[in-house]
Amino acid sequence: MNPRFNKLDHTLQFFRASLKNPLMIGAVLPSSKRLANAMVKNLTLSADDSVIEFGPGTGSLTDAIAKTLSNDSQYLGIELEEKFIFLLKQRFPELFFKHGSAENTQHYCDEMNMLSVKAIISALPFASLPKDVQMRIIHSIEKVLVKPGSMFRTFQYAHAYKFPNAINFRERMNHIFGPCHRSPLLVANVPPAYVLTWNR
Repeated sequence: MNPRFNKLDHTLQFFRASLKNPLMIGAVLPSSKRLANAMVKNLTLSADDSVIEFGPGTGSLTDAIAKTLSNDSQYLGIELEEKFIFLLKQRFPELFFKHGSAENTQHYCDEMNMLSVKAIISALPFASLPKDVQMRIIHSIEKVLVKPGSMFRTFQYAHAYKFPNAINFRERMNHIFGPCHRSPLLVANVPPAYVLTWNR
């Protein structure tokens, strides 16, 4: 990680971007360290395994994910906000970030010859994403997570947990991957959140 990383500056950048595009970012502050640690809990990667991050933002979860890697080529971050890509490359010059949509994950994996995806860690705001976008992302998850034991993990904020789109996302994922595991509510995060995990 770049030692010149300025947490306050990146937090302000995140806040400004969230005000500009609240539907796609879905939060006003980066994820807390406690949430980041919960998102990588029990994540173990062999030398051949890869991990994909949806919506790395300014890198709150990326920092925790990076600590699980045995080599930098195991990681792919997919980020739709171009300003965040610039910040991420400054903060994590050793990792690879793609400016694009999670809907195209299969294509990006093919480009990188990423064959064995062990986990997808997501910070995307599924509670606010339109159902058609949700479905395309879920389809991409299904195509990429084919290895037995692979995992998809995301979080949903407590206040949005019963939003129709949040329920729709969980129901579609449950249909494909089986019931999810929901963590206890992480009240130390702002806002409080549940971590949701699906396994192959």
